[in-house]
Amino acid sequence: MDRSGQTKIADRSCWPGAIIGGVNALTCACRQLRSSPAFALAAIGSLALGIGANTAIFSLANVLFRPVAVREPSTLVRIATVGVDGRPGGVLGPAVDLIREERLFDRVCGLLAPGATVDINGHVAPVNTHTFTGDCFATLGVRAALGRLLTADDDRPGAANVVVLSYDAWRQHFGGSPLVLGTTINIEGATFTVVGVTESSFTGLQIGFPTQLFWAFSDRVNLGAGIPRRSLLPMEVFARLKPGGAVEAATARLQALWPQVREASVPPQYVGVQRARYLQRRILVASGSTGLDYVLRPRFQTPLVVLLAVCGVVLLVMSVNVASLLLARAARRRRGVLVRYALGASRWRLIQDSLAESGLLLAGGFIGAMMLSYWVDKVLVSLYSGTMVGRTIDVAPDGRVLAFTVVLSAIAFVVFAVAPAFKVSGVDGAAPNAASTRLIGDRRRLGKAAIVAQATLTIVLVSLGSLFVGLLKELRATPLGVAVDHGIGLQLAAVPGGYQRGFSGSTYYRALLEGVASLPGVQSSALSHPFPLGGALSAVRTGVVGSDREIDVEQVLVTDTIFATMQIPFVLGASFDRGDDPNGARTGVVSESVARALFGSASPIGRSIHVGVNPLNQAVRIVGVVRDARIKGVRQENPSVVYLNYWQSDNAAQGYPSLVVRTDGDPAQLALALEAVVRRAGREYPVGIRTLTDIVDMSLTAERLLALLSTAFALLGLTIAAIGVYGLLSFSVAQRTGEIGIRMALGANRQQIVWLVLQDMLTLVAIGIVVGAPAAWAAQKTAARLVYGVGSFGIASIGIAVALLFVVAGAAVWFPVRRAAAVDPMQALRRE
Repeated sequence: MDRSGQTKIADRSCWPGAIIGGVNALTCACRQLRSSPAFALAAIGSLALGIGANTAIFSLANVLFRPVAVREPSTLVRIATVGVDGRPGGVLGPAVDLIREERLFDRVCGLLAPGATVDINGHVAPVNTHTFTGDCFATLGVRAALGRLLTADDDRPGAANVVVLSYDAWRQHFGGSPLVLGTTINIEGATFTVVGVTESSFTGLQIGFPTQLFWAFSDRVNLGAGIPRRSLLPMEVFARLKPGGAVEAATARLQALWPQVREASVPPQYVGVQRARYLQRRILVASGSTGLDYVLRPRFQTPLVVLLAVCGVVLLVMSVNVASLLLARAARRRRGVLVRYALGASRWRLIQDSLAESGLLLAGGFIGAMMLSYWVDKVLVSLYSGTMVGRTIDVAPDGRVLAFTVVLSAIAFVVFAVAPAFKVSGVDGAAPNAASTRLIGDRRRLGKAAIVAQATLTIVLVSLGSLFVGLLKELRATPLGVAVDHGIGLQLAAVPGGYQRGFSGSTYYRALLEGVASLPGVQSSALSHPFPLGGALSAVRTGVVGSDREIDVEQVLVTDTIFATMQIPFVLGASFDRGDDPNGARTGVVSESVARALFGSASPIGRSIHVGVNPLNQAVRIVGVVRDARIKGVRQENPSVVYLNYWQSDNAAQGYPSLVVRTDGDPAQLALALEAVVRRAGREYPVGIRTLTDIVDMSLTAERLLALLSTAFALLGLTIAAIGVYGLLSFSVAQRTGEIGIRMALGANRQQIVWLVLQDMLTLVAIGIVVGAPAAWAAQKTAARLVYGVGSFGIASIGIAVALLFVVAGAAVWFPVRRAAAVDPMQALRRE
């Protein structure tokens, strides 16, 4: 029979009567995989883990770097200022107007991104908002899904209060009804009329805080305490480049114009130090394509990039593992391949069949990877979102994520499928034994290389995992200098109009603290602004009045009882008095570090310091010195803190405080009672109620995620190593059964057989340890530079990694070694 006839005969063994092609190959591959479920599960699982881990991390990284949903984000720039101390800031409203008038850009948008208390259809809740200048939507190129968006006319004197809903807020609160237009919403006590809904893709410019309302906030809108006039608030500024314009040219023109804009925009309230500091600010222009971010990029950018690199290595090792499995499978099926070749199957047909099988494995791995990445991202996002009201991120796969996964899968396919396919097809009918030997040799060489890579990777991953877990434990045990046990905190926000209607902060909050003190089980209570232990304190410069020496400090506005409530002991003096005159000399308490840095061994009691640039804090009289405490939270590196007298601040500064309470029992049991006291006062409600222990724990979100992910990757590395060792040793024992039988027939005992089987494996693991230990050391040094708190590294975590690797390897070799030791020499020789 001619060769074409032989080919037809061979093909009928796969699908009688079917045409030769891809469908036939896929059908054969399905049948082959169905007959080997363990192999299929191992291969698909390996690919799903490798690709899924990469996709999950890339999805999170994509959130940080993807462009915001506006028209042509590449032509959007962000304008900001920076002080002489290097701290960035926004641009005051008058300066924004002057920049707009100069026509340096096509359009200019000023915005703020505050949280606000909103009453929508009787439902009062804090929501994320954007307060826009009237031309922001035109600058961004966002379109309306219903009605209209804000325009420049909405930002002029005498204009009505109007608001635009996000698409999600429209669906959530109004069921997507077109009748929403013309309805009213109460924002911080002011009434706004709904005029439109944004397109569904636009959720604001701040990453991690999807915006629900967009409104024009001008100086004519009276929002009561806590929110200053717009002209005094540093705004975030975005601008659209003119057609054909370049960032560099626009930057040069703006920097040349900035001195006169800066001089013309100084608020008349700025005097002395505050005016001088403002006139020293420089202007910066950068890309605005990725929007605003105050939390995610600074905290998570570097860890995600490092994890993505680690995931790439994991996928490479996984792919090598699958390639090794395919070669082992090909070696077991070599006789069938030779028979098909002898019956006339072409080399291309053999390659096609092998690639079809690998393609099905990849398809299963791809589906598993997408499911795994979605689940992992959901878990990680839930951990992140639970740390703050209104915080969430959308990790739904977009085109970039899908493209990344497809490209990654294609690379993995080349690594694990192409080479084995050509090796399998490279048979020679005249030399079948040589072809078989080549397959076995390729499998062994690839398997050995995989074992070394897996051992190296395992050492690195396990050492990093133990390092980050230890870091998390160490940070949780960090002495804070404050007592968090038996403490609970409430973040307060005003009900609509709560800071209006004759609001007097001093009178109201004195009554509120008295109501809290009357609850059974309350030892003491205090107010703080901002929330203690939450990481939100502001860093300012302070110095002795009349002296040029200044230092960096953290400032916090507190009532007199905060030190007893958080158990911060006094070293000198005492707390300020609740009856201190609001119009008299400002009083404050400083930490030991401030006193030591500014006054040395002299007593600071009665001396005056200036704090920041606020004109009201340029002569603060020190009445007490307390022990250094991490009032800002675990990450507070600078122990220098100035505690300003809350009772001497005005209404605007007293709004939106946090209430801190110390109890004599479980603080969580008082949550409902405390909420009731706040609501009965009639002006505020608690946005969040958490124990101080929980607050500290939530401040370690990045470290918890890092510890969780590194531990997961460490377990993954150990699993890969166990599978690799078991697979290679099982294959070696199966292929050397005849040799083992001969050795036993010649007198070798079982101990010698065990050593014969183990020595190669131990050598490979040892090589992996020799390579992996320095790699782990280098990885730990890199982590020490990138991650807060990793100040030391050594052999302890590497030793743990080595020990775990030996334990896992020992468990993996147990069954293959027992199988080798139990070989019957007569049966082995007869089979051979």
